[in-house]
Amino acid sequence: MKNCKKCLVTKSVNDFYKHKGICKDCFKEKNKKYKDENSEHLKEIAKVWYHKTKEDRRALKSAYYRERRKKDDL
Repeated sequence: MKNCKKCLVTKSVNDFYKHKGICKDCFKEKNKKYKDENSEHLKEIAKVWYHKTKEDRRALKSAYYRERRKKDDL
């Protein structure tokens, strides 16, 4: 049994993530609140990452399909 530092409820060890002082329910609630409050910022980060890695993803996809075509031809 372990006490959650946020809700102060005693819960099973399985209700906690490893190396976290708060229970899974409180952790999920905290993350949801953060995502709701920072949704525009997170969308902007995702948009920048998408455009930054676009060429890399295209190259990986092309290489994958070339390899698949070689295997299918055999």
